[in-house]
Amino acid sequence: MQLVALGDGDAEVIRVSTTGDPGVGQGEMVAVDGLTAQAYDFEGKTGVAFRCQAIRSSSARSAGSEKAAA
Repeated sequence: MQLVALGDGDAEVIRVSTTGDPGVGQGEMVAVDGLTAQAYDFEGKTGVAFRCQAIRSSSARSAGSEKAAA
C-alpha cells in the first residue's frame, strides 16, 4: 500500500507492506501499527523497505474513543 508521510513541511510517498487488506480508502487518514524500516542492498539497488503489522482508519479509532468517553 502506498502512504503519504507528512512532516517538517515535506511529504513523501512510501510503499508499506502489510498482511491482508487494510480496508481503507484513498485519501483517508490512517494509523500504522508496528512500522519497521529495513535498509537493503540487492544487486546494486539500495533503498529502504517498510513493513507494518496493521494499517487502519484513524477516523475509526477516533469514533471508538468518543464512544468510550461518552
